[in-house]
Amino acid sequence: MSTSATLYVQGGTPALQGSLHIPGSKNSAMPLLTLAALQAQPVTVRQVPNISDITHLLELLAYAGSRAINQAQQVTFQGLHLETRPYAFPVALSSQLRGAIYALALPASRGIHARLESIGGDVIGSRSFAPHMRALAGFGLHIRGEGNAVAITGGHPRPNEFSIDDKGITATSLAIMIAASLDGESIVKDASMETECDDVLAAARHFGAQAEREGRTLIIKGPFQSTDTPINVPGDHLVWGTYAIAAAMTGGSTSCEAALIDHRFAPVIEALRSFGINVAREGERLKTSGRPLRPVVLETGMYPKFPSDLLPQMMALAVSAPGTSVFKESHYGARFDHVPEMKKMGARISMVEGDVHIHGATPVIGAQLEGAGIRETTALALLALTAQGPSVIRKAASVARGYEDLAQTLCRMGAAVHLG
Repeated sequence: MSTSATLYVQGGTPALQGSLHIPGSKNSAMPLLTLAALQAQPVTVRQVPNISDITHLLELLAYAGSRAINQAQQVTFQGLHLETRPYAFPVALSSQLRGAIYALALPASRGIHARLESIGGDVIGSRSFAPHMRALAGFGLHIRGEGNAVAITGGHPRPNEFSIDDKGITATSLAIMIAASLDGESIVKDASMETECDDVLAAARHFGAQAEREGRTLIIKGPFQSTDTPINVPGDHLVWGTYAIAAAMTGGSTSCEAALIDHRFAPVIEALRSFGINVAREGERLKTSGRPLRPVVLETGMYPKFPSDLLPQMMALAVSAPGTSVFKESHYGARFDHVPEMKKMGARISMVEGDVHIHGATPVIGAQLEGAGIRETTALALLALTAQGPSVIRKAASVARGYEDLAQTLCRMGAAVHLG
């Protein structure tokens, strides 16, 4: 998808219905791929989502000496071949995604100088690289950071005990990767509780390291051991939740393999049920159906709280729900870039002491809109499905970073969405 991509959405969508394919989780796949790239022997990662963030990350890892074959949602690494020269990662790649910082794990594990000049990704209030800097410095590396640039300027990594004070995914995952690559025990305190970080801990164990969690303290003892057994990326609860929300906004239904649903889906299922949406297992399928019947109060946070990456879409659902729903973003300082665009469509939204109040059951109309981050742009597309008349969403390229093909999937469910 080009940087100038535009989504055209015809409103008045009938009840969306579909049997959903649940791809591997983007937020798990990126650190798992990096961990696999650190291995000296060939190893395969399966159920890898076909999205642009993954493509760009693999290019960054290749730049650092990781050779891989990427085909049919499966990536096979051929073993790491790092050089001792300093690495200056291409800005054209690193500026595309926040996960670019994972590429530093490769040179950091060997104490090789490296620099990421510009790290991209969605701009979200209060989200900084301070935890990442603490993770790298905690192993004895000399770090310099300025704005969105991070550089390893010296030092040699060694096992250690330190705090990173992280609530996200990337900094904790970065710390796990480096710790598991070293010979000795590291203790990482105030680590994130997110399920994706537990996926990385499990993968570290898969590759022969000892990796355990005691609350927000991680105890990791490396180094890796040789294994060629593949690892699988778990299903993406954010993608499933997005399409379940789209169906609920139009009074439709979805179905997917129940075997793909694990504990990370629970907060999303609970939130949908809070709206009055029916979510039930029927045999080997998990099905959703019905429209929102009541308002909700929803607060984001680390697992097991509701995921921040699905908050914008849930806000779109609240526009269709009767009553006033309240949303509190506790995970990041602000994630409301889509609110002014929703208001253009006629959504009644107010800010009360930092919380968003959505006064639902209000008709919305199509409008000329401008996208922002992955989830915020997606939320606008979902709301446009229920509008009277067409909507045009410019700057919509970000959706390709998190969804294999949002427009085509919605069309298969019965929507009229076109990417131009």
